Amino acid sequence: MDAKGIVADHALALSGTAKLDPNRQRIVELAARTSEQELQWGGGAANGDDDALRLVLPASFVVSLTTTTSGRRIAASVKGHDGRIVGKATQPVATARGSISLAEGEDDLRISGGRVDFGTAEAEFAGRVALIPDGSGRHRLELRTTRLDSTAGGVGAVSASLKAVGAVDFRSARATFDQLSLKTARGELSGTGELTGLHSADRVRLDLNATALTATDIRAFWPFFIAGKARDWVLGHVAETGSIPTGSLALDTSLARLAEIAVPGEGPTGDEVRLALDFENGTFATIGNMPAVETVSGTLDYRDGATLITVTTGGITGFPSLEIMPSSLDFVRAEHGVAASLSLNLAGDAPTLLRLADREPVGASRKLGWRSDDVTGRASVGVGVAFLLGQLAPEQNRLESWSVFAELDGVGLNRQIDGREIKAVSGMVTIAPGAAIGDVAAAIDGIPARVEFSQPIGPNPIGEATLDVTARLTDEEVRTALPMLGEIVDGPLSARFTRVGSEFRARLDLGAARLDMPAVGWSKGPGVPATLAFDLSISGKQISMRNVELSGEGFSARGSIEADGSGLRSVTLDSAALNRGDDISGQLVRNDGRYVLDLTGRSLDARAMLDRLRRDGLASKPDQASNRKAVDATIVLDRLLGFDGEEFRDATIRYKAGGAISLSASTSAGRPIDLSFRPRGADRLVSLATDDAGSVLRFGGLYGRMQGGAARLQLSGTASGGFSGPLTLQDFTLVDEPRLANLVGTTRTGNESLAGALGRELEVSRAYFDSASVGLAWDGRQLLAREGIVRGPIFGSSFEGTIYNSSEQIDISGSFMPAYSINRLFGALPFVGGILGNGAEGALIGITYRLAGAFGDPTLTVNPISAIAPGIFRRIFEY
Repeated sequence: MDAKGIVADHALALSGTAKLDPNRQRIVELAARTSEQELQWGGGAANGDDDALRLVLPASFVVSLTTTTSGRRIAASVKGHDGRIVGKATQPVATARGSISLAEGEDDLRISGGRVDFGTAEAEFAGRVALIPDGSGRHRLELRTTRLDSTAGGVGAVSASLKAVGAVDFRSARATFDQLSLKTARGELSGTGELTGLHSADRVRLDLNATALTATDIRAFWPFFIAGKARDWVLGHVAETGSIPTGSLALDTSLARLAEIAVPGEGPTGDEVRLALDFENGTFATIGNMPAVETVSGTLDYRDGATLITVTTGGITGFPSLEIMPSSLDFVRAEHGVAASLSLNLAGDAPTLLRLADREPVGASRKLGWRSDDVTGRASVGVGVAFLLGQLAPEQNRLESWSVFAELDGVGLNRQIDGREIKAVSGMVTIAPGAAIGDVAAAIDGIPARVEFSQPIGPNPIGEATLDVTARLTDEEVRTALPMLGEIVDGPLSARFTRVGSEFRARLDLGAARLDMPAVGWSKGPGVPATLAFDLSISGKQISMRNVELSGEGFSARGSIEADGSGLRSVTLDSAALNRGDDISGQLVRNDGRYVLDLTGRSLDARAMLDRLRRDGLASKPDQASNRKAVDATIVLDRLLGFDGEEFRDATIRYKAGGAISLSASTSAGRPIDLSFRPRGADRLVSLATDDAGSVLRFGGLYGRMQGGAARLQLSGTASGGFSGPLTLQDFTLVDEPRLANLVGTTRTGNESLAGALGRELEVSRAYFDSASVGLAWDGRQLLAREGIVRGPIFGSSFEGTIYNSSEQIDISGSFMPAYSINRLFGALPFVGGILGNGAEGALIGITYRLAGAFGDPTLTVNPISAIAPGIFRRIFEY
């Protein structure tokens, strides 16, 4: 038989033979073959859609009829070759063939000789379809492979068996499969499926569960039309090791959408395809030169076109000390392929992590300039990498972005930063293209601090470099970190340093510290609010503090400070008001191991200095050592302010460390004052000369009821052995001295008072004295008076005892005598004075007294009995 014709616009040739039975009543054998035709299914170029999925397969058909003793059999077969599934990508179909046959008297249509070869996967299959429907009109269908091999995983052929058992309703074209299974050597994928019809809106449904599959099974039998790019990545990166204990695959889509999602690059949406797998002991490569992860356990989830791989545990190939923390890898369809994101979280020792981060594409040492041997300690690191799949560019150029998050735990740096030792770093550091930022706690030169920073890095740096350091320093740490401040700061302080360009803007809270400036006699105690701000620049051991501003309640200063490895080098004081009314400026410069201070100003409040000299100066031990550098000072002031409203004018103070101190000035009344402390051989000589001793005493806050007085003081000695010498005073008046009134009393008190014993009132509101003298001795703890005498036309007194001690106490006792100019004649007579008087400075009439207690408010005690006794008996009642 030979025939030719046009079928569906295609030329078709048919040839064959037929054989009749001997009676020529029926055909007993038939063999007919068509010419080869290019079969096409699906969309195509004719529709203007080059990317639409379609099957192109050159094939021919054979129909045959045979007769045997058991009856006749009719068969039809198709044989195709060199076909392809065409879309945005091409899947070759090397071979496709199969046969169906029906034997006379049998109830099943048999499928046999089936074979499909996709190049990397090959299947041979057979099956049958029941011709007699069941009660619901459905025909039983069974299809199974006789051989199924796949080399898609790249590790040789992997064998499996596929089986589908169900029923089909030919009237509605509805098929259900209650048994679908893919069995491998060790595991199985099984479940159910359904096809509701052949119209575009009809649904295809699959519900499959995986048990005990291996990574090799997944690589070999992952369908090319499900998550194609993720499948490509798995084939290229996931090793054959590992297992899939459990998993599931679900498909629910229309026929129209099935054709669309099978197009490479399209993919399913929503819940059309869902894939979930648990995996154990897997290994997969990452990107670039980064090492593979191994012994990985986690999950894989595909839904709505996105694939998410989560890792719960694992290790890094070649880095056994590192541990993988929960991590992830996800794939999402993008405009030009698939966007992949890797989030790899690791924990381990910092040097090993830095070696890992040095691998490309991160390249930490190239971008940051740090090597693995530059650090110690432990850290947890998260590496984030975003890259594209499906691009034409090489893989090393597909990197879109990367980032590193490091949680440091006691990390130490083995090299200095700006000359500082950095240890015990704990906190978070983030590194990304263009910048590194961090917020950590660290020990900087042993001082605990908080460090916040951002640093532009790489070929395309982002932003400006910032550094903010906050710390709370003890007094010892202040001396170590800021030696220029250690000279004047005692106690803890809070500090904040902010980088501005190549410098730091610093702000120090000095409220809890004591500030001490002995050169000008000023100090601030703990609890008094104060701040110090300055611009700090450091070059090696050279430290510069510019725009220094000290501010507090009632005091302020502006200037600059320089320091080096030997400590404070210079201080420039542009302006200062350490007390209300101060107005000074000057400079402190280090020269040959000591400091030279030059201050000038309109006014300086000396009360704090005077109070300190009285309190600390007298309380210190003579041999007390000091770790402060020596200071040579010259202070020139228009006004030097003291207590009780007194001031010295045109004052010049000179001080040479370990040597001489001098003060020259004049009182507000214009009378000169000269005070000096100067060496004289092995001794030191203290001298005071003034014609207004009352102003000097009021200025020093020592005594406020004296007017006038020419004073001369000469002390000599050593700091260890003490000082001693005479003090003389002439022409002075005591004004409204209540203790003098208590000594004298009134006539109303009878003979128990001095006035009563004399029988007349004595004027005490302005008591004039023409002279006074006393021997003074200072032993480092107390100031003693010996053979003290005060003479005047109305009164006189002899006294001795402790004028002042380290506890700020006074204890003076003596005799007080009226009419001294007459009574002293009796004491001066050699024999009578010894009996009736009180020695050479005794008197015929007088009282004894004791002045004791706090120096600022002592108590006067008088012995009234001695007021009427002769001089020799008066000695018995003296204290």
